[in-house]
Amino acid sequence: MGRRVRQTVFNVVGLDTGTSFGYAWLRAYPRGGEVEHICSGLWDLNVFDRKNRGRRLIRCQENLRDLCRSNRLDAIVYEDVARHRGVKAAHSFGAFEALVQMEATRCGLGWAGYFPGTLKKEATGSGGATKEEVKQAMAKRFGIAILGDDHSDALACALVGIAKRAWEK
Repeated sequence: MGRRVRQTVFNVVGLDTGTSFGYAWLRAYPRGGEVEHICSGLWDLNVFDRKNRGRRLIRCQENLRDLCRSNRLDAIVYEDVARHRGVKAAHSFGAFEALVQMEATRCGLGWAGYFPGTLKKEATGSGGATKEEVKQAMAKRFGIAILGDDHSDALACALVGIAKRAWEK
């Protein structure tokens, strides 16, 4: 009988859904407690043709598939927003959430959604932190320029995924 080898590295992608879609890939080394920033940024999913809004979801799906195909990922984590600015925003979030869950499941990855307060607490130590405080904390932690709220939120999502061991879900 073969010896079971423990995985020593976990790769988690954090996502902040929307037209300006934040993504962040972090690698965790559980033994030493280290977290490495692999890549992060924004996907522009803006579609100017009102009749073809489905293109936004197709672009998102293509980006997710490329990420899953080209990397050894363990989990995808996203911001689970309970309140929306309006009905269209709620519908849009629901579509993105379903797409993320489908792609994670298709790729055999763990997935989880976490509320904004949970993300803020992991990023700054306070669940009531402002967007600016989250941006500053992520810039300081990873030593990178933050491209906006969606970018810093995606980094915070990935951090929460590591802290909560989203790959075990």
